[in-house]
Amino acid sequence: VHSKRETAPTITTLCYLKQRPGEK
Repeated sequence: VHSKRETAPTITTLCYLKQRPGEK
C-alpha cells in the first residue's frame, strides 16, 4: 500500500519547491 506518498503530496511539493525555487 503506497498511500504515504499520496497522503501529503502538497507537503512534498512545497518542500521540493522550497529546496529548488530556481526550478520555475
